[in-house]
Amino acid sequence: PTPRLEAAAQPAKSSLDDVDAAARCALSIAAVACEPLLLLEAYLNVAEVRLLRRDRLGAIAHWWEARELFLRLFVVGSAVPVVRCCGGDRDTVEALRVLLERLVRFLAACDRAMINENLLLFDVLVAFERDARVAKQCVAREHFLFRTSPSRFRALVDGAATAPTGGAGPG
Repeated sequence: PTPRLEAAAQPAKSSLDDVDAAARCALSIAAVACEPLLLLEAYLNVAEVRLLRRDRLGAIAHWWEARELFLRLFVVGSAVPVVRCCGGDRDTVEALRVLLERLVRFLAACDRAMINENLLLFDVLVAFERDARVAKQCVAREHFLFRTSPSRFRALVDGAATAPTGGAGPG
């Protein structure tokens, strides 16, 4: 075989520099496209690659941008109101969960001071999981009620309205 064929037969090798360049290119595209979830993912990709390259300051700078963007767009107090919507889009909720978990997981590679400065993210994650569970139950309940026949639904509603409350009542 010729040297050209041998080179083509071998898998291409990527260095962390190549991955970093691709991640930065994706970050630029996400910023121009004004896609917040894609932008958050791109910031976290660059942060994680920089961490692998042992560029701690670059990693933290990109992670911090992702953190700020996530908090400004999706968090009120320690809650993520998008999740609280009973009819919330499951794909969006799952994408937010993955991003929030990545934000928190990044802190595992940081020092105690950085973790202490970002305890809010742990609170947000706990509230997020609680609200997602409640929203999922709400969607399941709505699904059940709308899939129930109209007569059964009326009986359920009427039964709830006329169900005894446990009190003695008038008499």
